[in-house]
Amino acid sequence: MKHLGWPSEFDRNSQREWFEGVFDVDERGGGYVIGEQATALLIDLQCIYCAGAFVSVVVMSCTIVDCHLREAELPRNFKGGIKAVFESSAFAQELDWLRKYRNQLVHFGPTQAVTVDDQWGLRERHQDDAMCSVLLVADVLFENPFT
Repeated sequence: MKHLGWPSEFDRNSQREWFEGVFDVDERGGGYVIGEQATALLIDLQCIYCAGAFVSVVVMSCTIVDCHLREAELPRNFKGGIKAVFESSAFAQELDWLRKYRNQLVHFGPTQAVTVDDQWGLRERHQDDAMCSVLLVADVLFENPFT
C-alpha cells in the first residue's frame, strides 16, 4: 500500500466539489425521502470517492441504491433480492450494469475484475466508472420527488 499515491489536496477538493454538486438538492428542486441508513452510507461514499478509492465507490454505490430503495421506495414486506429491487426503479437498465459490475468486483470468477496493476494502469477508467456510479446513486435517490 505504500506505493499507492494519495490524491493531492487539489484533487480531493475538486472531487468533493463535484460530488456535492451532484447531490445539490436545490439544483434538483422538490423534496425527497432518503432514509437514515442510505444517508449515512452516502457520507462514506463521499469519503471514499474523494480519497480516490474508485473501485470501492462502485461497490458502495450499489449498496446505497439497494438500501435506499428498500428503505424509502419499496413496501416494508418486500422480500426480493437485489435484482428485483433494482428492477423497481426507472433506472433498472443502468442499475443492472452497476449490479453486474459490483458482482464482478466482489465475487471471484474465471477472470479477475480488478488487479493490483489496475490501480495504476486503469485508474482513469476506474474513476469514470466511479463517477457513473455516483451519478446513478443521485438519479435513484432523487427519482421520486414530492411537492
